[in-house]
Amino acid sequence: MLLNFIIFEIKWYKITSSYSYKIKARLIKLFSYSFFCVKPYLKFYNKKSKKYLNFRFILACLRLCKNRTYNHNKMVGQSLDDKRFTLLMKIFSVLCGLGMIILGVMVYVYFDDIGSFIQFIMALYYILFGILAILGEFPIPHITKYFSFLKKYFGKGLYFIFMGTISFSYSEWYQLLISLANIILGIMYIVFSFSMKNRLIDEAEKHEENEPAREAAPPSQV
Repeated sequence: MLLNFIIFEIKWYKITSSYSYKIKARLIKLFSYSFFCVKPYLKFYNKKSKKYLNFRFILACLRLCKNRTYNHNKMVGQSLDDKRFTLLMKIFSVLCGLGMIILGVMVYVYFDDIGSFIQFIMALYYILFGILAILGEFPIPHITKYFSFLKKYFGKGLYFIFMGTISFSYSEWYQLLISLANIILGIMYIVFSFSMKNRLIDEAEKHEENEPAREAAPPSQV
């Protein structure tokens, strides 16, 4: 019996790959009910191996398949939720970066006292910081190398809070809206850095590891 169970552990996928999850669930219910109605020494004939298998062994195999299928579906669901969350945060970050760029451009276009040196420099900072915030959402080696704080949620949170504070003003409603959006997004990043696993640094490290391999790979010949 132990040897048969070890063999099944190796070939369990081949045995059950032709059955859907619903069919396996029905078989489990059937065998579970029959387990109390038939004798324990009931044999089951396998045409492929041409051997008789014990009924208890078949029941254990079916239950094992159900547990593994449930765990696999649970892991796939968690990975999909993680990808959706990461994509949503990236979209918000890109929108905040675009808002900073638009804010800097509008300062140059609609500001009357363009001779003010401080306003001129601040508008330039808005544009540069907005561009950096957008580029930080993509696995660019030079960005992740020289601006490593963008690889972590905590660093990104402080960065967006910084952009929100330097652009904060009551003079125009759109400027107040953009600054508050950056501050709120920064607070969200900091909160998630303590409550969730860091995914940004993993994505950046994977890209940096794959980049030298792509450069060293010879060009494909058609």
